[in-house]
Amino acid sequence: MPKDFSSVFIRNIAFDCDDEELKRALKIVGPYRDMKQMIGEKNVPKGYGFCTYNNPDNAASAIRNMNKLAINNRELSVGFAADK
Repeated sequence: MPKDFSSVFIRNIAFDCDDEELKRALKIVGPYRDMKQMIGEKNVPKGYGFCTYNNPDNAASAIRNMNKLAINNRELSVGFAADK
């Protein structure tokens, strides 16, 4: 894990999972600075998003504890976000 790397990429978010439901799950592993669920045309969710935790340990914990966590019958895929 890169030093101070605290952002995670969340894939396979159920389309009926609202921000509040996702925020509750993200807070389980620790406090975070921001969360963004990506929205497409006509306000339709794209099924992925990003979360920036307050520290790298919480981000690593999110990956360990939330990867394959089922929300609304879909397993999340969680990993470190990469800069492009």
